Amino acid sequence: MKYYLSLFILFLISDTLGQIPVEIFVGDKKASADLMFFRFIKSGDGTNSEWLFFNRNRSVVDYKMNSTTYLPAFGHTMAFSYNNKHFIGFAPVSVLQINNSGVTPKLGMQYAHSSKEFLFFSWAVNEVKEEAMTDFFFLFRFSPPLNEDLNLFLQIESFNALPLLSENNLNLVQRLRIGIKMNAFQVGAGVDLNELGKNTFKVLENYGLFLRYEY
Repeated sequence: MKYYLSLFILFLISDTLGQIPVEIFVGDKKASADLMFFRFIKSGDGTNSEWLFFNRNRSVVDYKMNSTTYLPAFGHTMAFSYNNKHFIGFAPVSVLQINNSGVTPKLGMQYAHSSKEFLFFSWAVNEVKEEAMTDFFFLFRFSPPLNEDLNLFLQIESFNALPLLSENNLNLVQRLRIGIKMNAFQVGAGVDLNELGKNTFKVLENYGLFLRYEY
């Protein structure tokens, strides 16, 4: 159902979409596929409205998967934010997250700033439910030119789920990508890190290579 909903939303805002990046990451322990974009929804006159739409679909497969354990993980996140020019990049945001655990609505604040070679996108949102978690997310991307044909590609992503109740564990995620950008392709090396715990942490590492394409 979540995939049909995503396709429906993409159809509704198809005029707002330009390049949509898709990444395949093959690590030493897991492989993942990731589609993520955000675009302003167009007004009736064709200009950008004050509404920004964020969409992400992510799937992860563990090489140790069997019929009962290490099953694939699926996640879908979409968000709408109201970006008035007087807010200087800050905006209220509503988020809906769908994954293996269920459906979770969230509310909070977002900040976004971008240029041709630079992107910073972040939000702090709180789950709308009992025993809620607070999520801190940021995405940093930098792609300065190296010569006429190539750009550096650097991306740092962090997702931190912090419990409001002190007895619950923290879930901290970092993803790093560094490589070369040539036209619509980016290729390079990366690592996915995940720390789980409270006073002591279990650290999961996944080193590998990525291929990214903007279509």
